[in-house]
Amino acid sequence: MWVSANAKTLALWIGVIAVHAAITPANFSLALHALPTLGQAAVSANSSIGVPGLAIAVVWNNTLQYAAGFGFLSIDGNENITTETVFQLASLSKPLASTTVAAIVSEGDITFDSPVNSPALIAAYSDPWISAEVSIADGLSHRSGLYPLAGDDLEQFGFNRSEILSKLQYMKPGGAFRSSYGYSNYGFTLAAQSAATSASKSWEDAAQDYLYGPLNMSSTSSRYSDFVARNSRAVLHTPGANGSWAPSPPRNPDPQSPAGGATSNVVDLAKWMLLHLNSGSYNGTQLISQTAINETRLPHSMSGPNPITGLPSFYGLGWDSATQDGSIVVSHAGAFSQGTRSYAKLNINEGLGVVVLSNCFPTGEPEGIAQTFFDLAMYGKTTADWVAIWNGLYQKLAQSFELTNPYTGPPPADATAALPLSAYAGKYSNDYVGLINFMVGASGGMNLTFPGSSNDSLQVVHWDRDNFYINLESPAGVLFTIGADGNASSVTIDAFNTNGGGMFTRLFS
Repeated sequence: MWVSANAKTLALWIGVIAVHAAITPANFSLALHALPTLGQAAVSANSSIGVPGLAIAVVWNNTLQYAAGFGFLSIDGNENITTETVFQLASLSKPLASTTVAAIVSEGDITFDSPVNSPALIAAYSDPWISAEVSIADGLSHRSGLYPLAGDDLEQFGFNRSEILSKLQYMKPGGAFRSSYGYSNYGFTLAAQSAATSASKSWEDAAQDYLYGPLNMSSTSSRYSDFVARNSRAVLHTPGANGSWAPSPPRNPDPQSPAGGATSNVVDLAKWMLLHLNSGSYNGTQLISQTAINETRLPHSMSGPNPITGLPSFYGLGWDSATQDGSIVVSHAGAFSQGTRSYAKLNINEGLGVVVLSNCFPTGEPEGIAQTFFDLAMYGKTTADWVAIWNGLYQKLAQSFELTNPYTGPPPADATAALPLSAYAGKYSNDYVGLINFMVGASGGMNLTFPGSSNDSLQVVHWDRDNFYINLESPAGVLFTIGADGNASSVTIDAFNTNGGGMFTRLFS
């Protein structure tokens, strides 16, 4: 088993679990009765003060204690959110995935320490030694050395899972193997895919056969096509021009399904929380070994300071791992900036779990409601205005995207005209992305395409002389370098350049 370099810290973490304060029935009743008010207060068409809709579920004492929906599937319609409404979970998919992997581990053919690339190579890393050594636990705890969000840039351009995993070998490390933390959807996806492959299944089938099916989570899936087929499904929302929520374009996260592609409702997720709170047992049947499911909740990485307290935080296998008043507490948030939020929090010792799902971004309502509920259940009072605190954090996060992106404003007043577009048009390439093509259209504009890798065709908009941009979720710069012959010799695309993968050399034939 992997041994943390921070073994003393881990020992201290385990040591504080000895004593915990029990939840009283009175406090739990107080918390439960607060939820309808919290849910109703959260709903608003105004993106600065509320959400279009949300759903909440609470489990305690091995029972579903509360489930309710508030608001609407879409701000443009009048269909209500119910407990059966299915939401896109984004990164709340991760603890579902690690639970699935724990079920596979329980069969005994692999362990969390099994190499992801054994017996067959699934995806090479830039360092051959890491390729051979990186384990399932390394991927599920974000300590594989990949830089944060490695591969997400390829996904937004339409690359599929196998294509993205094949590109890991061209991603420069963002930190030291096993001694750094870098939140990586595709490092996580590789680990989960490896576990599914060991069971001779696709990831989507493994999740269904090992978790969703045994728990009768009939509205849960790791396939986007299943979500689209649901009768009651939440629409994504982001802030519109007038300050109101506006429906967003669909988001298909199938390439990173283990890390962000699950969809579910609060009733199904309540069953999953009960599975964890009963150490892998559900309705009297031990579906996952206690050892395997407990391992997912132990700290495996130090993930940096808590955004509110500033204290060190830990990450398990698909879980944020912590203690509160001597109890083991695990949680995870999910977000697509295209318009969804999710959050689940479990107090393992107290048998308490809450999940909150919402159909918009940015908002901190899921964490705010969950933390308020936990305060009331544990202490009989709130210790802070958690809804305001978490809403503020997410608003600052969204604002930071715009403040660091010059292309969200108008072009420079003294912008210089571009060269003839033929000076930029042509094919360019690098190892990370592969072949790209800038083409001048019949109407005189220029488009960017990805021959052989994606069907995407993006309009290239002029900004200033040799500087252009493309419109993705947010604008991304495209800067051409002009050679001695007056034509572009290379181009740098910001959207691929997080870790140096955005420079392309022009191909001349």
